[in-house]
Amino acid sequence: MYPPTHCQCDPIHLQQVMINLAMNGMDAMDDCEAGPRNLKIRTLHDTVSGTAEVTVADSGKGIPEKNPASVFGAFFTTKPQGTGLGLPIARTIIQTYGGTIWAENRDRSAVFCFRLPS
Repeated sequence: MYPPTHCQCDPIHLQQVMINLAMNGMDAMDDCEAGPRNLKIRTLHDTVSGTAEVTVADSGKGIPEKNPASVFGAFFTTKPQGTGLGLPIARTIIQTYGGTIWAENRDRSAVFCFRLPS
């Protein structure tokens, strides 16, 4: 068992980021063909860089854009009912606490990661 990692941030803000990333991952798997659907959330404490990293990966179709960073632009959405504000707000929250957030495709899945100083 590893000791807990503490980040200097508002837990409600962090909760908002986590809920947004998890809900987006679940929404991404709605239209997938039949079969297993997985949402994996992993944490890592990097003692060398002094950061905590969170990864949220789904088994959906991946990010449709050629540039995954574009999903953080205001009003960008792939959902008919989406506002395109969730990821820009998540980015603002993470950056407010000195962190970074990014997205990438791995295999056929979308992966969202963020890193905060610990």
